[in-house]
Amino acid sequence: MLGGSGIARCLQAQPHILVGERQRLQLVSQPPIPLTGALVGDPHQVLAHPTRALFLVSDRQPPSLYIFSGEGRLLRRVGFRGEGPGEFVAPPQITVWGDTLLLRGGLRNRVAAYRISDGSLLRDPFLPSLPAALQHWLLYRQQLILYWATRRRPALVEVFDLNAQQFTHALSLPVLTEAHETLLGYYASGGLTLLGDSLVLATLADTPTIYYLDLRTGEQGVWRNLEDAAFQVRPPPDLEELLRQGRWKAYREQWVGYLTTNSRTRGLFVLQDRYLVVQLEHGQGQEKRWLRLLVIDPATRQEIDRITFPLALRQQYNLHYSSFATARGACLYLKRFLEEQDRWALWPWCLEAVPSGGPP
Repeated sequence: MLGGSGIARCLQAQPHILVGERQRLQLVSQPPIPLTGALVGDPHQVLAHPTRALFLVSDRQPPSLYIFSGEGRLLRRVGFRGEGPGEFVAPPQITVWGDTLLLRGGLRNRVAAYRISDGSLLRDPFLPSLPAALQHWLLYRQQLILYWATRRRPALVEVFDLNAQQFTHALSLPVLTEAHETLLGYYASGGLTLLGDSLVLATLADTPTIYYLDLRTGEQGVWRNLEDAAFQVRPPPDLEELLRQGRWKAYREQWVGYLTTNSRTRGLFVLQDRYLVVQLEHGQGQEKRWLRLLVIDPATRQEIDRITFPLALRQQYNLHYSSFATARGACLYLKRFLEEQDRWALWPWCLEAVPSGGPP
């Protein structure tokens, strides 16, 4: 059970403030939101509903899906582990729009649809199967946007019209290089979000770039290059040649070295329709890794500020491997385990303007 003293400690904790390099914006921590009413074992995916005060949490152990209120109180469980209608065998991948929740995790990767307001099953299968592994996906009205994780599809991002039951648009500009394919195997790499009626995509490595796709017209192009001197990567090792030669030890060494030394795009978020936040991770091995947020003005496409989340703070709260998982309004959310309460929580960090008198 949730202890009152634990809540008091959360509410009395002094906020952390991370000020941007240009002293224009700051991230201010808020009290963690404990997830109560269900024992979440290992959060796989956390999704803040874009228009409602809800959090959807996919659990790995055992595969489960929960809907929590904005205060972290369990509202309902959706589906159960199993092989029947509305059930799943793997940690669910989820996306939402309005009152519709799509869940992928059943046999043969079929997709089921649920009603969020009461958790009822609408249709299973909603889609019989998606033909390849997904890195990210979004539901936007009657369009399903799919960011693939392999070369099996003709484009990195495709748009599937749910009414016509066919692919209608593809974002063909990003080239899926060997570097991209290697990093796509790293969970949560890349970035995908909606900005008005446009889809915005951040690539992973080599020359990190933000692309756009207008979902009304199909127009696409380069939105912005991420010009960051610290966000440069060395040429990828010839992993495929090592595999052909059967040199497994060299392959593993180079693959791990590549993942731990190259920069990665670890998320793309829109805050208050005013800021586009690109989350980057870089570092020579785990002990020197940093997490940086580039804050961009969508109207001008210019970088406003950049904020670094220091490693010391991440280690202090056992967030060494964590990056921001989701966003809503003005806040980004980290997953955090509250040891004193023996439960998971969501830790909000809200983006604010630096006061005119300077940071406190």
